[in-house]
Amino acid sequence: MIARIAIVGFAILVAAAQVSAPGAGGEGGLSAAPEMTLPDIHGKEFKITWGDAKVTLVNFWAVWCVPCQDEIPQISDLVTEYKGRGFRAIGIAVESGDAAAVRSFLAENAELGVNYPVVVGNIDAIIKYGNVDSIPTTFLVDSKGAVRKTYIGATPGFGKMVGADIAAVLEKTAPGGSTPGPKAPPKDGGRN
Repeated sequence: MIARIAIVGFAILVAAAQVSAPGAGGEGGLSAAPEMTLPDIHGKEFKITWGDAKVTLVNFWAVWCVPCQDEIPQISDLVTEYKGRGFRAIGIAVESGDAAAVRSFLAENAELGVNYPVVVGNIDAIIKYGNVDSIPTTFLVDSKGAVRKTYIGATPGFGKMVGADIAAVLEKTAPGGSTPGPKAPPKDGGRN
């Protein structure tokens, strides 16, 4: 418990220091999602990259978060519905212990139906994703790494809303559609 409080306190301090970090701006404060490598729940390195799918849902969640547990089955349903069209999801468990603790939680809660990779996040991941300070936080990222949508906190109608947004991004990436890359941060840091 003390470790969790210390991590959260450190994240808040870092977030306060990172207010004008490059990439800030856009919806949810993040316009380009970082690629990174994190351990999966089996302790193996998992590289998060964007060219593998037309659209990727990145979900920051925690084992103690009830709204997260409500969203996970909805994310699994979205994977089932859109996987054949170039969609994938990645769960990033934060403030949840090590890989074994997250794996144990998912095994004990098999009814959540996780059908996508889950990795164990750290403070570096939290910072690189725009200082995630609410759990759950979810990003829709296109194949070029541009963040298309951000959902912060418990989101009523999450599955339906995200499904419509996934369909919209997939439509833009279809032949004849356009998929612009991430926007460069404004020269003034987004202050004007």
